[in-house]
Amino acid sequence: MNIENIKKDILKLDLSKWNLIQTSLNSLVLFKSKYKYTECIYINVNNHKTNIKYDKVFDNKYLNLPIERLLISEVDTNEEMYLIRHIKDIISTMEFI
Repeated sequence: MNIENIKKDILKLDLSKWNLIQTSLNSLVLFKSKYKYTECIYINVNNHKTNIKYDKVFDNKYLNLPIERLLISEVDTNEEMYLIRHIKDIISTMEFI
């Protein structure tokens, strides 16, 4: 899988309030900030395999919450279409919560 192709496919999605940044040659992060936490989708491409991790990162500096990070899901795939569909499902599901 090519990180540039994945990035192009993600940008075709309705990202709404999500932001996309490339953090390294083989990593992307999609994130959306909310009041108490930030939703993050981490995408790492390594040797034709992609790891997708979906987390909620809580703002403990100001809110003093008992949790710092919550891993919602983690998926490994080597199919680009499954990767894009999984990201689309996360984005569309979380829009209404």
